[in-house]
Amino acid sequence: MNSTVEAVESFRFLGTTISQDLKWDNHIDSIVKKAQQRLCFLRQLKKFNLPQELLIQFYPAVIESVLSTSITVWFGSATISDINRLQRTVRTAERIIGAPLPTLQHLYSSRVRKRADKPQPTLTVKPQSSVFTGYTVTLSCDVGSSTGWTFLWTKHSNWESSDAGTKTIRSVSVSDGGTYWCIAQRGNYYTQYSNAIQITVRERPKPVVKVKPDQRVFSGERVTLTCDIQETGVWRYSWYKDQDNSRRTDQIYNSAGQDQIYIITSVDRSHAGLYSCRGTLTETQQSSEISDGVTLTVSDLQPKPELTSDPAGAALTGNTVTLSCRMDPSTGHWDSYWYKHTLNPETEKKTNPYSLKIDSVSDGGQYWCRAGRGKPVYYTQYSDALWVNVTESPKAVLTVRPDERVFRGETVSLRCDIKWGKQIERTTPEVRLLFMTATTDGPTVGKTSLKSRGGTASSGEPEGFK
Repeated sequence: MNSTVEAVESFRFLGTTISQDLKWDNHIDSIVKKAQQRLCFLRQLKKFNLPQELLIQFYPAVIESVLSTSITVWFGSATISDINRLQRTVRTAERIIGAPLPTLQHLYSSRVRKRADKPQPTLTVKPQSSVFTGYTVTLSCDVGSSTGWTFLWTKHSNWESSDAGTKTIRSVSVSDGGTYWCIAQRGNYYTQYSNAIQITVRERPKPVVKVKPDQRVFSGERVTLTCDIQETGVWRYSWYKDQDNSRRTDQIYNSAGQDQIYIITSVDRSHAGLYSCRGTLTETQQSSEISDGVTLTVSDLQPKPELTSDPAGAALTGNTVTLSCRMDPSTGHWDSYWYKHTLNPETEKKTNPYSLKIDSVSDGGQYWCRAGRGKPVYYTQYSDALWVNVTESPKAVLTVRPDERVFRGETVSLRCDIKWGKQIERTTPEVRLLFMTATTDGPTVGKTSLKSRGGTASSGEPEGFK
């Protein structure tokens, strides 16, 4: 057919924009714009809390399919600038989904090599894919028995090459975690991408040594050391005493399974020293850091508490005396045990302080205390004895002369005496009433102040006055 072919700068064919200069700027502009529009759908799904698995399925169907349209045709001729623009869209999708996605280089290489029926390397990791910081991880890219390969390694679009089929990461850090692939190259020939390996790196845990009853103990006490590791897993524990951490020497105890405890049933001076511990996961044989050391101090001298009373001195019936059994605060927490009249444990009371209600003279006497802690209880020495002297509270006795009933014009004398037991002690001189008042019902004492040779007396009514 005789027809005129119109010359154009570009045209679309099967979804691909072909320019007359065989450059792909227009096509890439078009698919980038279209893919960015579809990112809005992905954001909405993320906003509606769609599970990550479904977001990952949505991405290749709706967004990746746009970016990879005819990718085997144009990707090899695209400029670095254009590829970076495309890859920014992929990285935006990664941030929305929260998971790594295949790079466009990966998509291009895998599709080209699938057509050529190219081999796919097998990627493995030793010792395991989940490790603590500080360990060494080795990746192996296996192409089979053929030789002469150069190996390309990638993690999140970052490439590096090596002649060896292994990649060793020494003293791994958290930033070394991620998804790894490998490709083998021989001349201009490339294999397919390997399977992906996800490496997880966690901070190596550091145990804490806990001591009961205290870091300062006394000969004969029971001491419990606990190696506390805030990391899940089944651990085997190792204990060290006065050791050089760099040599890991002087191991004193091993426990298996969930046992975290090292017990000294009756401590003596030979047990004093610096204790630390380390944990090892039974499944992977990965070790924690070694804990900071905890110093255990052992004293041969059995401690003795100090017994005090408040108030000090003699006590009166009706009052309360507070007894305190004081230990040196630097020795930790203690319970207090109290004894009255005798050191028989059957009379023992456990409390601190001890409030003694003085109801009668019989509540007085000799008191002791001692401190104790732990199971079985370790006791200190008895305190020195403390005497609590109790006397009856005094009573005031008021005497009226000539009589409690008097007449206008009579002279009245008042006398106040203090009665201690059976003895009476005179405490005030006689008081002469200056005036009295009377009513039609009979004579009564007026409310006033009374002058005495010893001072001023109140007109209130002490005990015995009616």
